[in-house]
Amino acid sequence: MARPTASDVVDEMFTRPEDAGVSLAFVAVRGGDVIAERYGRRPGNELEPAADITAETTLLSWCMAKSITHAAVGLLIVDGLIDVDVPAPVPEWAGTEKEGITLVQLLEMRSGLRFNEDYLDGDTSHCIEMLFGGTDPSFGHYAAGLPLDHVPGSVFNYSSGTSNIVARIVGDLVAGGPGGDPVRILPEGWRDHARTPTGHDGESGLDYGRHFWLWPAFPGSFAGRGYEGQFVVVLPDRDLVMVHLGKTGIAHSRGLQMRLARLAELL
Repeated sequence: MARPTASDVVDEMFTRPEDAGVSLAFVAVRGGDVIAERYGRRPGNELEPAADITAETTLLSWCMAKSITHAAVGLLIVDGLIDVDVPAPVPEWAGTEKEGITLVQLLEMRSGLRFNEDYLDGDTSHCIEMLFGGTDPSFGHYAAGLPLDHVPGSVFNYSSGTSNIVARIVGDLVAGGPGGDPVRILPEGWRDHARTPTGHDGESGLDYGRHFWLWPAFPGSFAGRGYEGQFVVVLPDRDLVMVHLGKTGIAHSRGLQMRLARLAELL
């Protein structure tokens, strides 16, 4: 039997039964050149009709935005506005048992703060309450007010609340107006800072760095990963970046990851 090509694997992603997930966009870039590209069709729902996806279509990134937040922190380091290894500037924590939590512990998802990252169970999910409960005007304030369940730095717990605390810190520091050079110049070593392993997610099989996910099968890699199958995977040693956008439920997420891993080998 002939070995599958990258085109075969992309075809598999985009022709899956709808209950196994929907791929809406896939792009792979090497050396600044697009080497693979495919777009799908978004199914209709009660809010919007079905539509063909193009390169101009706006799609959700979900939690991939967390990884860009890490880059934003790096810009503030360059400007001398922040130190990730000292207690984070969170006013609500002054004089409490949380006041020693550092920004790097927030980036590693090891703050020790309580947070249930669930998008389905409204009775237990801190995500649903934070985003849609209307109980607090600031997502960062909501997350900062949650109890401390573990010694900071001791337990990995993936948390969108943590990212909102980091985002608020960034916002507070730049709220006085634009400052510095607008070019996205990061501190020396910040890429390695992002991909330093600090935790592991048994459900996905992926490691965690500092607001970036890491693929153990590809040493030196790092990735932005969002709800329902959003991925930006960076493989520096292959000079390859892969982007996948769509809607894949958790039951089929490992299958999608396996296809992306196969593409990384074939492209």
